[in-house]
Amino acid sequence: MVIYRSFLFGCSGFILPAAAGLAGEAADALLLGLAACILLAAAIADQRTREIPLALNGALLLLGILRVWSGGVPAGEAVLGAFCVSLPLEVLLRLTRGRAIGGGDVKLTAAGGLLVGWRYCLLAFWIGGALAVLFQVPRLGKERGGHTIAFGPYLAAGFLLIFLWGDEILRFLADKF
Repeated sequence: MVIYRSFLFGCSGFILPAAAGLAGEAADALLLGLAACILLAAAIADQRTREIPLALNGALLLLGILRVWSGGVPAGEAVLGAFCVSLPLEVLLRLTRGRAIGGGDVKLTAAGGLLVGWRYCLLAFWIGGALAVLFQVPRLGKERGGHTIAFGPYLAAGFLLIFLWGDEILRFLADKF
């Protein structure tokens, strides 16, 4: 856990001084920047241990609450975002007794959904799933034994891409479909 704390403090050391004294959209950018640090730490933790620490999901949840409070995302969209992916994943978790998805992934999608709202949460989940298929399916045929993957890094990548290009991706999809 020391590595993750050091990583978070290092990210915060670059982001917080740059945002000192700023308000409005810059405050929203600060919250998303801190969320990016947390998502990166969650991805690293999940890749190494196959677990996402509850403290990281809790910190992401807190940032989501702050983002709603500051007006960065409408409250209704945030609440729907917290449940639109995490609720079906929770059902899958219970039905498969954790063999298909982990509890940390469920919590990550709930906290991330609160942070970005339902449209972006669905998109982040779709992107994360597509990345997991792209990078993991070719490896599954070559490995023997258990075929578990850490899904947290792919979910984190989906949310990070949404932070950077979410509006553009949604506009592109709306134009094409």
